[in-house]
Amino acid sequence: MYPVNPHANEIEGLKAYPDLASVPVAKLDRISVYLPAEIGIALLDEIKSRGAKEVWFIRAAIATN
Repeated sequence: MYPVNPHANEIEGLKAYPDLASVPVAKLDRISVYLPAEIGIALLDEIKSRGAKEVWFIRAAIATN
């Protein structure tokens, strides 16, 4: 697992990378995106360039009354 976050050096004890291009492997099998959809969709070209055959978009929303 290679966490990517431009604002963190480490996530859950794992080294975090500032962007997908910085991840030190040639091909990524699966990419999970935890971002708003409009940002995730903008990353699709970069995701495709990493050879991922599977992309998961996970979105969390909190509703308040």
